[in-house]
Amino acid sequence: PAATTAPAPERRCVLDFPNTESTRVQRIQDPATKKFFTYVGGGVVGNCRGQDITIIADSAESYEINDLHILIGNVRYREQRYAIDAQRVTYFRAEERLLFQENVHAEMREQAAKLDAPQLEYWRPVRGLRTRERVIATQRPVLTWIEKDSTGRDHPPVVVYANTIVGEGDSTFVAMGQVRMERSDVVATGDSALLDAGRRFSRLLKGPVVESRGNDPYTLRGRIIEMYGAARQVDRVVALDSATAVSREVTVRSDTLDLRVTGNRLDRAFAFGPGGARATTPERDIVADSIDIVMPGQRIRELRAVGKAFAESDPDTSKVLTAERDWIRGDTLIARFDSVAAADTTQPRIRDLFAAGEASAFYQIPADSGDRSRPGINYVTGRVIRLTFRDGEVDAVTVTDRVSGVYLAPADTAARARPTRPPARPPVPDRNRPPTTSRHP
Repeated sequence: PAATTAPAPERRCVLDFPNTESTRVQRIQDPATKKFFTYVGGGVVGNCRGQDITIIADSAESYEINDLHILIGNVRYREQRYAIDAQRVTYFRAEERLLFQENVHAEMREQAAKLDAPQLEYWRPVRGLRTRERVIATQRPVLTWIEKDSTGRDHPPVVVYANTIVGEGDSTFVAMGQVRMERSDVVATGDSALLDAGRRFSRLLKGPVVESRGNDPYTLRGRIIEMYGAARQVDRVVALDSATAVSREVTVRSDTLDLRVTGNRLDRAFAFGPGGARATTPERDIVADSIDIVMPGQRIRELRAVGKAFAESDPDTSKVLTAERDWIRGDTLIARFDSVAAADTTQPRIRDLFAAGEASAFYQIPADSGDRSRPGINYVTGRVIRLTFRDGEVDAVTVTDRVSGVYLAPADTAARARPTRPPARPPVPDRNRPPTTSRHP
């Protein structure tokens, strides 16, 4: 819901007890202080004089000496902002604070939110004391938030569990201690969290983890995670400091990860920060200053790496057996994947890979003889290099401008290309040499 203007702070409550026909009242005066102790049973009805605030209970105790009121049994508190039920309420009038205990159920009327807890404190907004109301729920409370759509239907709720939940104003909550946030599309955990309904924003701190729900789940980790979304659907998730995102298609690591989500699936991912970014697909590793991944429907279609970009992959071990990895580098790398042709259960295969700006590439070629240990080696440099792939292997290489390179053919190819030496001819006798006079037996 959009943020609304908070009601003006009210004046202090002067509690009157009109009560009912069955109400029984006993008043005792302290002879030393001349103050009264009042005990009420048989049903209690209390009103704040001149204000729309009502409190109902089975019985009550009132101590004039310290302006303290205790209500016991089936307590119901009603005002403009909150409707709160509990078994026991202590009203500290000097502080304008109400302490609700045992089976507390609070409803925030303007925000369609509910708060259940063993104990809850409510600090009323009163002129001269505080400008906004405040609630503090302890002993593992549960916050349930429901938003309606334009037709009045309820969206799936957001449920927050924590050791302590503090509400500030009418739309901001802070959850502390073993926080768990459950939504229809994601589950988020962390040590603490901030929820701002007015800005449709939430932040998790200290080891937060966000896991999506659905057929193609993704997991996001970082030291701080921020979530944005309208209508209770997350459409953007940002992880700050040591961030990692894992999905079936790709794993991304960076100082900052900015994920865009559509229909509960990753649609795009931005990775950047002083420490650079790394993306790992089933086929290769890519490192650069920043990485932009386009993946509609969580199917990777294009990956752009900018700034000292470097990609490496293992050759097909069924054809090449080597400790060396194939690689390509440049100021910018663009990898395009065949995400349309791939079946739902397979990983999209790479179609082509571009390197631009002082580009170079090293890749290995299987030998025709089948000897996996003696592949061919190709090393090229140029302004732009394009590798095209077929069935996951390099099919063609195109180099543009400032071209240079070295090609070492596979062992069997080199052997076939080596020229055949002719048979040795007998030595030609030296006719100028004088004949020998020695005789042989």
